[in-house]
Amino acid sequence: MPGSYEAYLDALENICEFVAKEHPSKAELNAWLKRQYKITDKGADERTRFLLRAEVLLMSDSGQLDLADTTRHWNEIGDDGLLISLLHSRTKFFGEMLAELSDKPLPTEELRKTTRRYGLTWDSQTQINYRRGWLQSAKLLKVVDKRHLAITDAGRDLLAKLTIHRPGFEPTGPATPELLLNKTRGGSNYRSPSRQEAIERRRVFEVDPDLVDRGTAAHMDVQDELAEAIRSAGAEPRSPAPHDPQFDVAWQIGDSAFVAEVKSLTEENEDRQLRLGLGQVLSYAFLLDWPGANDVQPVLAVERPPTNEYWGGLCKEHGVILTWPDEFKDLFN
Repeated sequence: MPGSYEAYLDALENICEFVAKEHPSKAELNAWLKRQYKITDKGADERTRFLLRAEVLLMSDSGQLDLADTTRHWNEIGDDGLLISLLHSRTKFFGEMLAELSDKPLPTEELRKTTRRYGLTWDSQTQINYRRGWLQSAKLLKVVDKRHLAITDAGRDLLAKLTIHRPGFEPTGPATPELLLNKTRGGSNYRSPSRQEAIERRRVFEVDPDLVDRGTAAHMDVQDELAEAIRSAGAEPRSPAPHDPQFDVAWQIGDSAFVAEVKSLTEENEDRQLRLGLGQVLSYAFLLDWPGANDVQPVLAVERPPTNEYWGGLCKEHGVILTWPDEFKDLFN
């Protein structure tokens, strides 16, 4: 895909937006790719053919392109694990690359040599680099020591749900993108939000207010305070796995699961933030099928009590717990 190893998914988002809006022919998409990314005719055609071959895009009988259902779902909710599982199910050495990195980090040349056990005879790094771009932009692998590739925690979470054909490797899978579309497995180990990285990706809006909020110190502090309250209550805070909706933190007590959306508030944005958070957490609770839980309780966690008192009643009417740091202890009574 056009761009650096970190930018594959950004490029695909742009392509999806164009295809969903214009329903172009293959030739029209090639021409758009040439203009947009300053690439050659051959480069544009190779990318279009790959997206069709991997069934990221589909072509109708009339020759118009559209998004596959899995791609559309990924584009709507940002489920990168779902997209990678689609590529893994259609193209060799996606999940297998994660499996080869599961024991230790490897330089790309040594990683290429491992492809022989899968019947691949690549004589250059090109195919490794193509796949690396998808996995690295989805944050399933990372670079360590400047030259080694290593699997991330998110990569291990997804790997456990993929069918990998490698001697001695037994995932907890199997999974296909169709299964992942409607199935979750209780999240992954809690990840404290990064206070170093700038916001890298934007969705839905030109500037997504949710991502802007998630990049603020107030949001991060409230999220970590909630995670600590969960630990103090003897439960385990969870972050979303690659196939989960992108909640902030979740946990389970007894046979009840809780899923929380965190929002920072200012005088100017309070109502907008609360409206956004309420819709998000209701969506998350509807989508999650938590293992061992009979129900999923949505929680909207904000940094302070809302100025407008009606928010408490509105949340209660929709079955959402509205809380803030001074009240976190009451979640566990």
